[in-house]
Amino acid sequence: MKKRVLFTVLILLIVSLFSVSAMANEVIGKEVLEKVLEENGEDSGVAEITLKNVSNRAYSRRMIRGKTLLAAGGTRILLTASTGEDLINDTGLITGIGLGLAGLQQLFIPTVIEKEYEGIKSYPANHKELASFDSLNYLATRSRQLRLASAITSTGGALYFLARNSESTIYNIGYDNYLGLILAGNAIYKFASPTYIEKAYDKVENAIGGELYLSVGEFIGPVYSYNF
Repeated sequence: MKKRVLFTVLILLIVSLFSVSAMANEVIGKEVLEKVLEENGEDSGVAEITLKNVSNRAYSRRMIRGKTLLAAGGTRILLTASTGEDLINDTGLITGIGLGLAGLQQLFIPTVIEKEYEGIKSYPANHKELASFDSLNYLATRSRQLRLASAITSTGGALYFLARNSESTIYNIGYDNYLGLILAGNAIYKFASPTYIEKAYDKVENAIGGELYLSVGEFIGPVYSYNF
């Protein structure tokens, strides 16, 4: 029982570390974008370079998640094996295998952000900037929708768990209340904090959105996205 409690605490600690990491997202400023553009030469635009940086960040975080889940799964299996219980019927083994499979999925399946950047690589050089801007727009919109959906779900969960144990006081907080408070905190954070990709897109839009042009023969006009 104590080992399972310790494992639960370990998982909560890992989740907390990822939350702190998410709260410490870097803010991409216009000056930073211009510096990166200068370092990468004139062939790469701000939107393309930003999408590349966002993709690299997504890849790094995916690797960290995958390795963390694999380590957690292996630890759970070892803890289960050390108890001497029947491994076939022990839920600890199932939990460990599940965490391990989730880790492998993270390691070998690219994120949507990575796939977007890979798709941009096949575009003609003179279209990459516009395509990158369009991808950033799509990714930011998708990220915002997922963030708000998570916030609404957490709000519902918080109300549910807090209502289940209404007799608890500040000096006697039950397990349901702890879950409710955690979900409430997550909901507040999700509602109030834009994601990294949202911030990145907003900075790119402010920097070049109004100055993005596409030349078609003799005509040059403002273009904000591809229309297929």
